[in-house]
Amino acid sequence: MRIEEIMTRVVFTIEPHLHLDEAAHRMHAAAVRHLVVVERGCVVGVLSDRDVERIHGLRHAGVDEKWTVADAMSSRVITAAPETSLRHAAQLLRAHVVDCLPVVEGKELVGIVTTSDLLEVLSRGKEHAPATPAPEEHGVSRT
Repeated sequence: MRIEEIMTRVVFTIEPHLHLDEAAHRMHAAAVRHLVVVERGCVVGVLSDRDVERIHGLRHAGVDEKWTVADAMSSRVITAAPETSLRHAAQLLRAHVVDCLPVVEGKELVGIVTTSDLLEVLSRGKEHAPATPAPEEHGVSRT
C-alpha cells in the first residue's frame, strides 16, 4: 500500500512570517495538529501543535516576544513522494522522530500523512485492507 492511498489531500498551510497566534487559530479552526509552512510555493517547514504549546509556555514564563511561525517551526522537513510505501513512511517517521510527512510531487505539496493515519490503517488489521467504518462500541465511555 502506498501513502497516496491514505494521505490527506487537503493540506492546511501557513506562511513563515505570520504571527504564532494566527497559526494556533488556524489549527484550532481546522481541527488539525500540523500546518505545513510554505513560502513562495515551496515547503520550508512544519509547525505542530506541540511547537505552538512550547512557545506559549515561554510566554507564560515571562518571555514576551512577537513570535512568528518561523520562530517555532521545524525547518528540517522530511517529505515523502505519493508512491512511498506505508512501511517506508513509518520508518521515516520513526527515524526522524516526526509525526507527519508532507507529501510532495516534484516541488508541489499534494498531501500529508501522519502517524495517526498510519495507526488508522494498522488498526484495520491489514496494510492492504480497504477502509471500513469502525464498528459501534456499546457501553464504552470516551469521556
